[in-house]
Amino acid sequence: MSPEKFRIRSGITMIEMVTAMLLFIVMAATVGFVASDNLNAWGSLHSKVFNKMIEDGHLAGIAFETICRKSSRQICDIEQLDTSCTLYYYNNPDDESPDNYTKFYIKNGTLYLERGSSNDISSDIPLADNISDIQFSQNGDAMKMKMTLSDGVNTMLFIHSATRYAE
Repeated sequence: MSPEKFRIRSGITMIEMVTAMLLFIVMAATVGFVASDNLNAWGSLHSKVFNKMIEDGHLAGIAFETICRKSSRQICDIEQLDTSCTLYYYNNPDDESPDNYTKFYIKNGTLYLERGSSNDISSDIPLADNISDIQFSQNGDAMKMKMTLSDGVNTMLFIHSATRYAE
């Protein structure tokens, strides 16, 4: 026998090369599809978490709760259909009756806050856009604002409540 017959050849065959490339392509495609799906899910979650409606809903809730806590327990006007609410509060605690007011109302899908006093001209401050429904209710000293925001794609419900403490 000749020594060349038992010589070990170095390198790989064409079949081994094609098989390795196919395995690599299948694994890369699988990783690509999974990454793409995760990226789409992340984008959807990000758009819901950082949506302007969430910011508007929380801002309106903070304003409502803050005003409710300092408002008088004696007077509260919730107008017809429960879509606007006027809360009265004292500028000076020694006064006989509340002399300032804040009114929450909806106009053209925007929630406004109107602040004023018996001596002053009122000012309107827009709080939240995309309001599709709002309801105010009162139970004793507790006040509740139930607000639905909708931008055509997402609909979110916010419920805020607070207790009025001032006499």
